[in-house]
Amino acid sequence: MDLKKKAQLHIYLPTTIHLPEFEDVTIHALVDIGAEASLLQQVFIPKQFWLPLDTKTSLTDFMGRQVPVTHKVANIAVSIPNIHNNLTTYKFNFALLPLDFNTDCLIGLDNLVYFFSFQHSLLYF
Repeated sequence: MDLKKKAQLHIYLPTTIHLPEFEDVTIHALVDIGAEASLLQQVFIPKQFWLPLDTKTSLTDFMGRQVPVTHKVANIAVSIPNIHNNLTTYKFNFALLPLDFNTDCLIGLDNLVYFFSFQHSLLYF
C-alpha cells in the first residue's frame, strides 16, 4: 500500500514552537489508513535532529502560494499494524513552516495532496 496516497496524518502540536528557532518537539500523529488501521503515535524529535534546508526549498499550498520551509527532520518512523496484525514501519519527513501559515490542504514536494485537522507549523512530505 502506498501510504502517502491513501493515508491522512493528523498532527497535534505543542503551542510553543518559535520559528526560526528549533527545539525539542513532541508530535502526536494520528495515522488513518482507511479500514486497515488507525493509530495515535507519539513521536519525540530532539532538536539536534532538525536539519537546515536549502533556502530555495518551498511547498505550494492549495491556492498556489509558495510556502518556505526552514528546517526538516528526516526519517521519523511510524509503525502501524496492517490487516494481518503485522507491524509495518513507514518513514516520514517533517518540515517546519512559518508560524503564521495556516491552510487545510497542501501540495507536497511530490505533488500529492495532504490534509491536516488543525493549524500547524509542521508538515510531513
